[in-house]
Amino acid sequence: MEACPGISYIGVLATGYNIVDVEAAREKGITVTNIPSYGTAAVAQFAIALLLEVCHHAGGITATPFIRAGGEPVPTGQHGRPIRNYTFFHE
Repeated sequence: MEACPGISYIGVLATGYNIVDVEAAREKGITVTNIPSYGTAAVAQFAIALLLEVCHHAGGITATPFIRAGGEPVPTGQHGRPIRNYTFFHE
């Protein structure tokens, strides 16, 4: 906040805002907000994908040299399709 003296609003693109000193922002008259559902479905989908990978090696993620070297399995770009609101089984 000291680096941006004219700031009047901080919008956090996450479900929480614990990365901002809200008390200090309040003292300076800065509004702090968050996006409560930002990324929720994507995070849930990625968690399921990682579970499938760990249990069944479904995607080959753990086999990559990057992961073996300690890198984090974070996709770079859009991979696959979002599964939110999809129907998987038809009767």
